[in-house]
Amino acid sequence: MRSFKLLPLASAIRGGLAAAALCVAMPALAAPPQFDIEGGRIEEVLPEFARQAGLQIIAPAAMGDEGRIEVGQLKGQMDPRQALNRLLSGTGLAVASDAVCYTHLTLPTQTIV
Repeated sequence: MRSFKLLPLASAIRGGLAAAALCVAMPALAAPPQFDIEGGRIEEVLPEFARQAGLQIIAPAAMGDEGRIEVGQLKGQMDPRQALNRLLSGTGLAVASDAVCYTHLTLPTQTIV
């Protein structure tokens, strides 16, 4: 039987693919995060939520311009997307797109091109 020696590049690619697959699978296997968010102005609460959720959140810069958007407190262990929907409830903000590594928020009057 012939044995083949993997080339260094092929070995590196195979290792990289295995690592990437592991990184994608790990969040699904991990327990949901524990949230401890005090209520307040959305522009102050959202960065803390993103840190605790492990998400990058892209939000419109004008979200505080049309008056104060207040959010309630968020406490407990839950899925980050469920927690975000609970946090945004009643604010007029909505999740426009949701990917593995980031979440994009929009105001109801905005359209995404």
